[in-house]
Amino acid sequence: MQTFLSATELKTCAENLDSLRLNKQRVEAFQLYNIGIGLRLDSITDEVIEKARGFLNHPAALMWKPYLHYLCMYGEYISNECDKRGIADNRKLGDFFRRRKNRHEFIVPLWWLNEETKNKIIHSHRANLLRKDFDYYSKIFQNISKEEAENTQYTWPTRKL
Repeated sequence: MQTFLSATELKTCAENLDSLRLNKQRVEAFQLYNIGIGLRLDSITDEVIEKARGFLNHPAALMWKPYLHYLCMYGEYISNECDKRGIADNRKLGDFFRRRKNRHEFIVPLWWLNEETKNKIIHSHRANLLRKDFDYYSKIFQNISKEEAENTQYTWPTRKL
């Protein structure tokens, strides 16, 4: 359960991801959205399937819950990049994020407005992407060594930084 905020712009966050992680991010943003509203929705019909369960107290869920419009924006950028790369969207998640984002007030996350916190999040997400696929991400994030990537934990803005 994770979103990868590896840059200051959501579009760049999507562009930075390898295709495997990019497609997974679309699904994870959808799951985080469902956790945020407390319901599991069908992505095509918006019908309620059941009450949300699992990962309710995960740091990623807690960090996004107050900012569902912004999470939908993230999901929309991820979906747009998937479309650009020709990655199939069988569950129509791009449409889902476009429909759902305006159901929530637009609030930029407080943790994203704080430059120090934002920079810690970006650095930790870059390092963790490097740990997942050093060959791919070392071409993008050249200022983080393999050793640093191995020793950097995620920064969660739901905990005191």
